[in-house]
This record gives sequence, C-alpha cells and structure tokens, in this order.
Amino acid sequence: MRPLRPRHNSLFPLCTIAILAVAAPAFATVSDADKKSGVVECSDAVLKDHNPGLAGDDDRIICFQGYISNFNTQARDTKPKYLGVPHWVAHHVKKAADSPESGERPNTWFTIFDLADKGIAPISDSYAFSSAFRKQHKNWYDRGHLAQKYLAERLGHDAAWFTHNVVNAVPQLHVFNAGPWLTLECMTGAWANKYGEVWVVAGPVFDKNKPISWMRSDNHKKAVPVAIPPNEFKIVVRKNGAQWEVLSFLYPQSHKTYAKGPFDPEIWFKSVAEIERMTGLKLLAGLPNADALKANEAEKLWPVAKSDFDTGCNKQAADVP
Repeated sequence: MRPLRPRHNSLFPLCTIAILAVAAPAFATVSDADKKSGVVECSDAVLKDHNPGLAGDDDRIICFQGYISNFNTQARDTKPKYLGVPHWVAHHVKKAADSPESGERPNTWFTIFDLADKGIAPISDSYAFSSAFRKQHKNWYDRGHLAQKYLAERLGHDAAWFTHNVVNAVPQLHVFNAGPWLTLECMTGAWANKYGEVWVVAGPVFDKNKPISWMRSDNHKKAVPVAIPPNEFKIVVRKNGAQWEVLSFLYPQSHKTYAKGPFDPEIWFKSVAEIERMTGLKLLAGLPNADALKANEAEKLWPVAKSDFDTGCNKQAADVP
C-alpha cells in the first residue's frame, strides 16, 4: 500500500539519487519536487563534505544538505525482506557561534517514496504506536536520529528540518536516545566548537547469527516493520594539523548504567576495526594511515570545557568534570 503524503506538508521527499560504487557516477539534475523535499544532488562536493573517506560499501546513497544516508536495500531470504534502516549516515559538523536549535519540527517524518513503495523503506507510521501501547511501554522506541537535528541546524533551517526522514533513523529505546546517545551528540557539538569541525558516521549494529527483533506498529499494521538494532556505532573524526584523529564508540541499546546520568562515553570505546568486523562495513578507507586509525582503541575523550557546549546541552555540560 502506498503511504499517504501528509496534507499539512507538501515538502515530502519523492525520490533520491542512487550512487554506483564501481565508477564515478553521472548525477541527474535534481527536480523541483526533489529540491522542495530536501533531497540535493549527490555532487562530488556534497559527498566529500559529509563523507571525506569515512565510509564506503555504497548501497543507496541519498543526499541532503545536512547529511548523507547510505540506505540498506539488500533483500533477505526471510521475512520481513528488508531491515528498513540505513547502513550508515555521515555528516559534517562545523563550529557554531551559539546554540542555533529551534523547537520547530515537522508533524510527520519524511520518507523516500520509491523505496517505501517497494516495501524497502519504512514510513513515519512505522514508528507510530497507540497511546494505550505507549502507556504500557514507557521505554519504547523513538525515531532515533543518526545525524542530529540540532547539529544540522548549524547549516540552516532546511538542513535541520530534513533530518526528520526515516532514512536518517533507527529505532532507539527512549532512555538510550534521551540519555547516553544525547550526551554523545552534545559532546560532538562541543568538539566541533572547540576544534573547528568534526565529521561523524553512525549506524546500526546487528548481532550475527542471532534472530532480529522487529518493531511493528500496533496503530498502523500495514506499515513496513523496522529492524531493531541491539547496538549502534558512532565514529567521530577530526583533523589535528596534517593528522587525522578518531574516536569510535559501540553502544548497546539497553544497559543498567542508563538508569541515571551522568553518562560517560569512554565506557563504550571500541576500535573501528572491531566495528568493521561486526557490521561488515568498510570504514575510514579514504583517510591516510587508515589501518593504524582502525586498529587503535581510544583511551580518553578529546578534552572540552563546559563553555564549549551549546546552551541546549547545559545538562550534559554540567556532567563534564
């Protein structure tokens, strides 16, 4: 069944640009409808800006002003056929003079219609549950941003607005999303403020040889189900002079330490090599000295001061020693 376009918003994404990994692609001009939806041409400039060699193994690349998504279109032998989540999302975070986030958000998340029509991508209603269900399941799954709205808002309104797309989301338990994951997002903004800019690639991690759990809406039973990743990774990269430095993390969705902050990201350090092994992705291959960067597991976070945090992250800043 074709997902309905919301009446309140005519800016729903209608199509995307696909990238072939085997050769330099020829990109079609983005239509007026695509421009209104927030999809931008996957030009070399956009790709290099958000993904300067951080992640490869391109499947379906979808470009936006604030990020790029490599969406998983690989069919499985079992049902559901498609996971409904990206392989990874990459974005460039620049220094902000202040905290630019507004409270403005779309009422309905966007999707990519040619993928949704084929049952490959979910729609906003895939994440929608009845109020009765929510009351019974207080720590249920949010549409968890991989490229955060408040960080994308440094690039302008549209960059932030179109982070609300299911190709930029995975199911995240609310306590995880609003706790340790938010702390790492706020710290990412602080690193960008202190060091000028950082790059981020994040995505789901599924346990090999274990059954996949699925999120199925009780309110919209015909909506495409979405696979629930038990873990998520995030890799943050910055330039220090001519050298690249990397912090990489692997977070479980649920852990006893999430009951109460402060949340220490150092607990969840994991080498990029191990993340590659767990996901099958090709990471950091475009960076100099990639093998050494992948093999190293960090021991300390990059230092930041409370003053480096945006005002919307005051609570997280207060947790910094």
